[in-house]
Amino acid sequence: MHIAQLSDTEFLLVRFCLDRSPRVISPKEEMSVEAINISMTLCNLIVLPLFMPLNIAVIWVRTVSMFSNLQLAAVFQILKTKQEFKSRTAYTIIFAIAVLDCFHMITTFVAGIFNLAPKIVSELFGRYVSCMRNGYLFSIPILEFFLAANRLVIISKFHGCGRGTRLFKIIVFLSASIPIPFLYLLSLIDGKIQFSYHEATYRYTGPAYFETPYIYIRMGLEGTALALYLVTVGVIICQQSVYHMHPLKFSRREVRLLGQALLQSIPVAFTIFIGAFLYTEIWKHGLLFIVWSVTAITIPATHLLILILFNANVRKHLKSLLRKCPHSKVFVTTARKSGSTRSGGHVEVTRIIRTVHK
Repeated sequence: MHIAQLSDTEFLLVRFCLDRSPRVISPKEEMSVEAINISMTLCNLIVLPLFMPLNIAVIWVRTVSMFSNLQLAAVFQILKTKQEFKSRTAYTIIFAIAVLDCFHMITTFVAGIFNLAPKIVSELFGRYVSCMRNGYLFSIPILEFFLAANRLVIISKFHGCGRGTRLFKIIVFLSASIPIPFLYLLSLIDGKIQFSYHEATYRYTGPAYFETPYIYIRMGLEGTALALYLVTVGVIICQQSVYHMHPLKFSRREVRLLGQALLQSIPVAFTIFIGAFLYTEIWKHGLLFIVWSVTAITIPATHLLILILFNANVRKHLKSLLRKCPHSKVFVTTARKSGSTRSGGHVEVTRIIRTVHK
């Protein structure tokens, strides 16, 4: 039986191993385990109320008035409705990741409730939620790989055709939407493949023809994504050598593109690789176990904060929503001009004009 590497495993591995250990557990060890239990459960419970409103409200900007008491809830709606974000392939990927992050936060919150009251968990409901979490774990590495490839294409100044771009967006949509129902369908077709919520975590079990691809495909995608970022840096260096630019300099756009995508991939890669290599031994590593668990739980929050930190347009729209009063109107216009950096392409400039009616 395997543990979903990106699930909020929290104290499962501690309890799972200690319960089956032949030695006697000291009172001090029991207190330490209980402290980890409580800490991880609280971490599960606070992620959703803190970051879900911020995620949801950013998708549909037209519904921002519904979130008058949650004015921070603004980034998803911007990505969905602002033309400068809809027109970029990278933000199609980021939008898909953000939607999946909502599913992650739901499963995390449910896990916190189950940890507090394990008797309320039904086998069928546990299967549904476990499929949701494990489907998330399969979709995210695919999307992270797409994002890394997109950054390489942008820096390399390759320009695809409109039909190819539309086809790629369809593939992104399918990659985000298929894994969750597909895993549930597999569990119905093959009785050996099972998903459940058991002993405070989401689990999956199955024959080698399911488990091996499920583990190693994700590792391969994340590893390839990280390798593509190194290739992208190499492309920038080669471009500078062609232009005879010394010393080595990275433009602000290049730093932003690489920094945002790389930082977004690191938490996912960290949890996948650590979980795969250490597996049931991870609980023995103390601080590493805690860092690993907290990183896995807060992946959606990390994605959201990185998006806000690295994108000026998102910050501008977010500030306009935060500062907007009931008697004011905000008009947004977008202008395009040719880029002058080595990355090429177009640079979109957003102007926010506010008019106040008293």
